[in-house]
Amino acid sequence: MRRSVLSTATVLLAIAVAGSVARAAAPRIISFQGRLADGDGAPVPGSVQVVFRLYDAASGGSEQWSETHAALTPNVEGIFALSLGTTTSLAGVDFGQPLWLQVEIDGETLDPRFALAATPYAMRAVSAESADTSASLGSVTEGDVTSLQTHAAANTTAIAANATDIATNATGIAANVTDIATSVTVIAANTADVAANATDIATNTADITANAADIATNATGVATNVADVATNATGIAANATSIAANAADITATETALSTHAANASAHHTRYTDAEAVSAVGSSFWSLTGNAGTTPGTHYLGTTDSQALELRVAGQKILRLEPSTTADEGPNVIAGSSNNAVGSGVLGATIAGGGDPSRLSMDKANIVSDDYCTIGGGSGNVAGNADASIFATISGGADNTATAPSTTVGGGAGNHATAQYAVVAGGSLNNATSLHSTVAGGRHNTASGEASTVGGGYENEASTGYGNTVSGGLSNTATGAYASIAGGEDNAASGDHSAVSGGWNNGAEGTYSAVPGGRYNFARGECSFAAGFRANANADGTFVWGDSTNTNFIVTNADTFNVRASGGVYLYTNGALTAGMYLGAGGSAWNTHCDRNLKENFVEEDGERILEKISEMPITSWNYKAQDPTVRHIGPVAQDFNAAFGFGEDEFFINTSDLDGVNIAAIKALERRTRELQECNDRLEAQIAELKALIAEQARE
Repeated sequence: MRRSVLSTATVLLAIAVAGSVARAAAPRIISFQGRLADGDGAPVPGSVQVVFRLYDAASGGSEQWSETHAALTPNVEGIFALSLGTTTSLAGVDFGQPLWLQVEIDGETLDPRFALAATPYAMRAVSAESADTSASLGSVTEGDVTSLQTHAAANTTAIAANATDIATNATGIAANVTDIATSVTVIAANTADVAANATDIATNTADITANAADIATNATGVATNVADVATNATGIAANATSIAANAADITATETALSTHAANASAHHTRYTDAEAVSAVGSSFWSLTGNAGTTPGTHYLGTTDSQALELRVAGQKILRLEPSTTADEGPNVIAGSSNNAVGSGVLGATIAGGGDPSRLSMDKANIVSDDYCTIGGGSGNVAGNADASIFATISGGADNTATAPSTTVGGGAGNHATAQYAVVAGGSLNNATSLHSTVAGGRHNTASGEASTVGGGYENEASTGYGNTVSGGLSNTATGAYASIAGGEDNAASGDHSAVSGGWNNGAEGTYSAVPGGRYNFARGECSFAAGFRANANADGTFVWGDSTNTNFIVTNADTFNVRASGGVYLYTNGALTAGMYLGAGGSAWNTHCDRNLKENFVEEDGERILEKISEMPITSWNYKAQDPTVRHIGPVAQDFNAAFGFGEDEFFINTSDLDGVNIAAIKALERRTRELQECNDRLEAQIAELKALIAEQARE
């Protein structure tokens, strides 16, 4: 089937009891509650048309009654409740026979029919409501018997008082002979009925209810005779024979009723406190404790459907309200006498709290939906009278949990208003979206689905799914799965973005990050901005800003950018003795070259190095990762390492080694130059001497 209904039907009991005052008419209503689900057990949304019919057989049979509810709307869990008989009266239904309820949903008939439980048949007793209290014994009590005995005694006194007048009124006796004969016939019939009923009552108390109709019929005759006696009081003397006959009838009736009263007294004996203790002994709960009790057999409580209250100093401190059916939880209401559970609510719990004497009446704790719980505190409200089942408030003040399965752990002025939302504590916090959470703090809001605010002040996790603000002040996470760890006035608006802390930072690009600092913005996808006034405005960009109070804006994608006006230092060991740095304002690297940091010195032959350089290819080229137009010159690592064997890897050239080779070659060349200069100087001196000699010879 497309839909199914799991239901329990109950009726509002309508019992007419004969007594000294008139009873109100018993309501003819059957309360029906159920759950509407599809074939997979999921709640069915929206409105449906439901038709209810009563039949006199489990299948087939004759329709006894029907009623249509054109737009039945269950709650989000598929649960609904309604009252049968409010649209089409049940007055014409014979509840003295077995009945079955058939349910049709949007034209589909549920099978099998529901057999009505015993309770609805109590409407059969509604006929007792039409009987006058003085003429009905539909439900005879000890008080009713006593009342009839009093009337009988009064009548006997009146008979004696009027006996003197019988003689003087004898002439009226003849006129009433016919009436007397008729009354004798009725009385004889009534006496036989009363005797039969008395025998049944004496032998089987259980038959009292079954014989109630007969007793009521007989009592009507007795009441009629009593009324006749009262009406004819002035003519008692004239009707002496009739009065005597009526007196005999009253005596017979009184005898039967006395037997009934004795039987009723066995069930309604009233005792003084001392007599009660003597009569029932250990059936009482003792102030000093009981022994020999059996769980399930002995209990403290009631057997009717009325609530049970426990009071201290006259003030209610605990109220236990029964459910309408055995399988539904009772309501438990403790604490302030003003704590309350809404009308028709089932399975509610208020464990305590509420303080109207110290605060005000509106500080009572209130549960307004099924299976909601308030642990204590004051002014708390669980449920909103609109199927917000399973809402829980552990304590605190002025908290509300007004959606299904919401939770407020405590604090003050906190509100969980969406299904599965949680506010653990703090004050003035709000969890307003599905699965949202505020752990604490003040004035925080989790309004995005599955969003979380861990604490802090005036933080908000909104719009995006699964975003988080761990704490801080006035932080806002709006991107899906965005997070802010803390700080102040930070924003994470990009999906999967993150701000770790700081002040006035923003992670706006998808997967962007700001670890902290101030006035930093990561706007590109997968960008990173840190320090002060760093702006990573392109995708894949890393920007670090120093304390310079101007924006450091980078728009080139996939670049690593650092502004360090005091220099950039890079170290490759923990002792900070190996590495390099760019000095403040400088554009070249400085490397650690301290003699004290070196060892195993070996002199290198400069001429040999020059020889290897002369043998090593030197070409110009471009890197494959760069544009071919960008040209470089120098050896390749393989040739350099083959020639000299320096460095850590054959695929790299250590710039320090390259500098060393160049310096060694320069030194060798310098030596060569010096030697050549010395040779040249000697040659020039010799030339000068030769020139002088030639000149001298020429003069000679």
